[in-house]
Amino acid sequence: MKNKHLTILDAGIAFVVAFILAQFIGAIGVSLTESILDAMGKTATQIEAFWNTALGYLFNAIFMNIAFVLVFVYYYRRMKKSDVFTRPNQNTLKYFGICIIIGISTLYLLSGVLNYFQLLVDKLDLGSGSLMYELNSPKTYLISLVSLALIPAICEELIFRGVLVNCLKQKGEIFAIVLSSIMFSIFHFSLYQLIYPICFGLILAIVYLRTKNIIFPILLHFINNALSLSIQYFSNSDSSTVFTHSATMLMLAIITFAIWILIMRWLFKDFRAYKQKNTDIDNQKLDQQSTSTQSNISPQQVRNEKFDKWVLYGSIAIMLCIYLLITFM
Repeated sequence: MKNKHLTILDAGIAFVVAFILAQFIGAIGVSLTESILDAMGKTATQIEAFWNTALGYLFNAIFMNIAFVLVFVYYYRRMKKSDVFTRPNQNTLKYFGICIIIGISTLYLLSGVLNYFQLLVDKLDLGSGSLMYELNSPKTYLISLVSLALIPAICEELIFRGVLVNCLKQKGEIFAIVLSSIMFSIFHFSLYQLIYPICFGLILAIVYLRTKNIIFPILLHFINNALSLSIQYFSNSDSSTVFTHSATMLMLAIITFAIWILIMRWLFKDFRAYKQKNTDIDNQKLDQQSTSTQSNISPQQVRNEKFDKWVLYGSIAIMLCIYLLITFM
């Protein structure tokens, strides 16, 4: 089966199932781990404290991200393999190098926006977005690289770019890039991570569609997360405390975000140019399919497409409601 059979409905189903399955597997994993710790003679206080350590974060990351891999494996059978793993050439490697620079610059260019947004969230007293433990040793740092950089980079890219982008691009690739980035942000379930996943998700989706190789967004995602952790580790401070004056933060946010917009404008323009150069064969196939099926489009197919859209948008609305409940409860 090819990815032409994937629909917008599949995106909604994958999105909701991945979330529910992650919670289910996570709950089972936590329960089993706590049972083992209890059998080892750990007290309830020690067990609770364990989940706020680097090792506890690692266990949680493993449990929660298994679901993403399972969902990807299920949908991979229905994808065109050449859209997921394509042999890189000189052009794709050069493009990936450019996107590494853009990805790193994004971390800095959006720092002003993120710090200002975090200041507003702190004023509303909606919780903390920082780690529950300190990156104060090489061991903690290495464990954090695995739990907060490597595992999320692999598993999140498999589900959001590997599955969702492939499902959503049936309605248009720009549509897939934007909507998958919004879904990527919703899935993080944190007001502190509301803006950045959307912005970074745009880059990851473009890299994936441009290179047709899931390895590239995985590497870019890992580099970004690892760089963020490294900055925090080697500076031995929370990056959110770099700026304290709200007026300065607002000015920095406006300037850096404007620069980032210009970079993204170039990236989207480059992506459109790339698509125009490489769509001759696809256009021929689409023309052949359209001529053979145009007269066979039934009212039922139209209703099915509308139903697919309602299911997707409904699933996003449900996830948003759950997100808001978790946030404000």
